[in-house]
Amino acid sequence: MDFLKANDYSLATLDGAVVSQSTLSDIYQDNNPIPLFYQTGYLTIKDLVGGALRAWLPQRRGTTGSYM
Repeated sequence: MDFLKANDYSLATLDGAVVSQSTLSDIYQDNNPIPLFYQTGYLTIKDLVGGALRAWLPQRRGTTGSYM
């Protein structure tokens, strides 16, 4: 959560984000939490969009509920 706060990043932004496969493998990106959340299992792949992947937060509760 500190990472998200420090980079002014909302969890809602992660849900449905479309990223490349190479993005998911680089957890050392300075301002992008998507690889970190994917590698730790908080973010999964929902489907393929063109040549990119759509991310999904399976822990999300409802549309305005809490996150793990």
